[in-house]
Amino acid sequence: MRIVVFSFFYLVLVGIGNAQVNKRSGKSPYVKSNDPFTKSQFYIGIRAGIGGTSVRVKESYQAIQSIQGTAPFPEKNYHSFSSLGGSAGLDFTFAYLGFQVSFQPAYRRYRYFYDYTTSWTDTSGATLTLAYDQQVRLDYLELPLFLKYEFLKNNLRPFIQAGISYGILNTATHQLTISGTDNAFGSNRDFEQLATTVGANDLYISSYLSWGLGAGASYQVGNVRVIADITYRLGSHVITNRANRFDKNPLVGSGDVSDDVLLNSLQLSVGCLFPLKYLASKQFKAVN
Repeated sequence: MRIVVFSFFYLVLVGIGNAQVNKRSGKSPYVKSNDPFTKSQFYIGIRAGIGGTSVRVKESYQAIQSIQGTAPFPEKNYHSFSSLGGSAGLDFTFAYLGFQVSFQPAYRRYRYFYDYTTSWTDTSGATLTLAYDQQVRLDYLELPLFLKYEFLKNNLRPFIQAGISYGILNTATHQLTISGTDNAFGSNRDFEQLATTVGANDLYISSYLSWGLGAGASYQVGNVRVIADITYRLGSHVITNRANRFDKNPLVGSGDVSDDVLLNSLQLSVGCLFPLKYLASKQFKAVN
């Protein structure tokens, strides 16, 4: 994943460097024209991508408390960018003299997991060790709006982008696996329970707002623009439904409850954009 990210940014920086060379040579990447028709373009396209998720814990919670006032469970270990999610959607873009406004509705899946281990010891010295592994999957219908700026007017056009995204929760699931070691009878006995998968929509609020910043490039193939970009999205609020943390959590009896978390992600997307404005010529050439 790191090699892909570094290679992608290297290509973008090469394109920006070429733009700076054109600027020093006095050649503007945008050809001046008195015809307003040639200064703008509308695109409709499709997009798909993969991404990793990073969780930021604002406050952690436990289902069990010790009668001595100390928590028997250790802190949960969240694993960032360890599980890949995916996305698919549309792209509606308006371009004007290097600037673009892009609306990108998509169906997006976020995946992450956390684990923790706890031990119990009785007065006889027998111990019970339990390991919890919680897999979380969140599906959103997202409505992102991005502002872009292109550095070139050639076939290869690197760009930077920034924007905001509003997500509507569609489906949430939790999958809990508990394994452990029990030596109550003088010898260690390892065991693992079957994974329990439950619907978890009640454990999250229905909306998700995030900010995005990224870079990418597009390449002209005939009248079609092939586009690729990488974007880091930063969640702006806690997505956990605090009111339902204990009351509507089917896994609370197993000793697991949700923390207050913010959702961040790194998304890599590719797509194709089809122009809607064409010049009146025999070649059927799009305004570019």
